[in-house]
Amino acid sequence: KAEQEETLGNLQTQHDELQSYHNQKLQELKSVLLMEKQRFQSAATKTAKQLEQQATKDAFICLETQSHRIREENHVLREKLTAAINTNRQLSNREEQLKRQNRELQQQLDIGLTLQQVRKQKLAAHMST
Repeated sequence: KAEQEETLGNLQTQHDELQSYHNQKLQELKSVLLMEKQRFQSAATKTAKQLEQQATKDAFICLETQSHRIREENHVLREKLTAAINTNRQLSNREEQLKRQNRELQQQLDIGLTLQQVRKQKLAAHMST
């Protein structure tokens, strides 16, 4: 019976040692897993930050490109508008000149017709006497 109790004690000691060993290994694994988790989180955060910076840079470049294109387009449109305004101004001036010339010609025509009528009246009066 003493031998069984000794064996039982030895088994209990082995069990306690194995339990302690397994608990220690479990703690080591938890520690390793926690470090791996932190490392992955750190790497993911770094990658996300890099992607965010790249997206910001790409957006800035895109906006700069669009702004430059729009400025160039506005410049071309401004030149076209200025040319159209100048053409319109020239055409308006020409129209006024032609209207003035038309009025002058109409006055000359009216004077010519009036003179012709006066001559006819004088001729008719001269013939009737």
